[in-house]
Parts: sequence; C-alpha cells; structure tokens
Amino acid sequence: MALEIHEVRPAVITGTLCNELEEYLRFRHLFRGLYGFELETEKMAPLFERIDPVFAELEKQIAVFLQTLADLAKGIEGKVDHDN
Repeated sequence: MALEIHEVRPAVITGTLCNELEEYLRFRHLFRGLYGFELETEKMAPLFERIDPVFAELEKQIAVFLQTLADLAKGIEGKVDHDN
C-alpha cells in the first residue's frame, strides 16, 4: 500500500505510516501465537498509546487516496466525453 504503481495508482499510504502499521502487524502476529498471560504490558504500552493518532492518520491518508481516485475518474470521464 505504500508503493506507487506507475500508471496504475498512487501510493495509498506513506512509508512512515507503513512502518508504524508494521509494528501493529508484528504485535498481531505475536498475540496470535501467544496466550494472553505471556504478553508483556510494558512492551505493548507504546502501541496502545499511539493507536488513536496512528488510526486517525490512516483514515486521513485513505481519504486522500480515495479523493485522488475520484479526481482521476472525473478526469477520465471528461476525456471520454471530450473525445466523443
């Protein structure tokens, strides 16, 4: 999602946000493989403290991406209408 695919789509999220989300993916992987009593609260605390701003940034970047797609679609529609 952090990679632009030339002539297909822009990046959905920034590399910075991708790195932050990867921390949550690692936690998910760890959580699924362990029992709850084996988790260390002090290691999880930073993830819990940042979840709201990280999620807000994800929502913002997805909204920008969707708007970009909508703008591209309008441009394509206008080109098709203009060509006819």
